Amino acid sequence: MQQQAPASLPVPAMGRFGPVAVSVAAVALVSMGLIAWSHMGWHRLQQRAHEFDTLLSETQLQVRQSQSLAEQRVLGQTNISDSMVEAPAAKAQATARQLREQAPPSLDPAMARLLTRIDHARQMLSQRLHAPATTDAGSLQRALAEVDDAATAAARTWAAELNEETKAQHRLDKINMGLVGGMTLLLLTLMARAHRQREQAAGALKAREAQLRAFAEVLPDLAFHMDAQGHYLDIYGSNLPLLGRPREDLIGKGLKDLFPDDMAARFMGVLQQTLQTRTTQVQTFTIPVNRERRHFDSRCAPIGDTNEVVWMIWDITSRRHIEHRLRRKTRMYDFLSHVNQAIVRSEDEQTLLDKVC
Repeated sequence: MQQQAPASLPVPAMGRFGPVAVSVAAVALVSMGLIAWSHMGWHRLQQRAHEFDTLLSETQLQVRQSQSLAEQRVLGQTNISDSMVEAPAAKAQATARQLREQAPPSLDPAMARLLTRIDHARQMLSQRLHAPATTDAGSLQRALAEVDDAATAAARTWAAELNEETKAQHRLDKINMGLVGGMTLLLLTLMARAHRQREQAAGALKAREAQLRAFAEVLPDLAFHMDAQGHYLDIYGSNLPLLGRPREDLIGKGLKDLFPDDMAARFMGVLQQTLQTRTTQVQTFTIPVNRERRHFDSRCAPIGDTNEVVWMIWDITSRRHIEHRLRRKTRMYDFLSHVNQAIVRSEDEQTLLDKVC
């Protein structure tokens, strides 16, 4: 016969999967942190490269702008002042100093050379403005070419430095990937181990349940698994005729559905007393079974910390009958012993009758 599966114990929130969930969250956070760190590294590198290239190009452009203004002034455009010619070159020199401060140490010689060339170009610009006869356009053009050469050398040095930093960033990415892969592998190993342990524990639990089930099924009488409201959750034992009806008809029903009100109240009192005191209660009772009055001893015990009990009963009807017959035979033996003593001690029939009757 099929039996209702016993109610499973409640699993607390984050219970059996709590450690795995925490581990997954930790690996995810570390992975995202490493990815964000790598992304920020690439962003800073790209930003520095763009800023350096932009400022270096602006430096060359500003020097060329001063040259163009100087030539226009020499050709007779009186609306161009000395300060207008000098301003772009001065700005170029300031920009070069800013680049030198921001650049890595490996670029310092190249940036120093660029500053020297810009300073020389500014001197040539000044001579071109105030003494055009002694400083021709070719001399100024050669000075600007030296600025361009110095800028190109600085750009090559920066490209080499950028290449090294890019390689370092690639190495860092590989380390990050290795860390993430290692943590993921460790997590998978721990999860596999936890899964094996759960399977082993589940197997041991199933074996234990099978043992308990087999033990319950060979009980000489009956045991009832009941909740706090007196409902039958399961029934164990081999003496099923004592139920007076099929076992399936009792599952889910309560004591009040099967017994008179006074007896149901008596049984519920025992059940509530068991749950309140968390101790085993002993009860003896007599009920009709299959139109025959039968006597039972019982033990009602709580199941752990739950609001459920196991109520075991033993049919003691035969024992009661034997005890009753023994009491009758004992009384008969006492009477015969009394008669025997009376016969021995009586001298005549009348005395014997008086003692016996």
